[in-house]
Amino acid sequence: MGTELQSFLYLYGVGGALFIGTFVLAYLRGSFDWHLSEDRRIVLFLLAGYVAYIGYHAITQFMLPGMAVAP
Repeated sequence: MGTELQSFLYLYGVGGALFIGTFVLAYLRGSFDWHLSEDRRIVLFLLAGYVAYIGYHAITQFMLPGMAVAP
């Protein structure tokens, strides 16, 4: 496994654990309620944004450098 992939997995593994951990703490503190559609929408929007950012970072780190065209 290359160092780029290791750093990517570490970044989003540790960062994702902290990200999900904050949702667990917020839920336990009563900051949002799953029964309210507005709260569900906000949580799903944040999770989808995080996943989209991971995908964008993966594309720019792993796919685009190999597609460079030499002049």
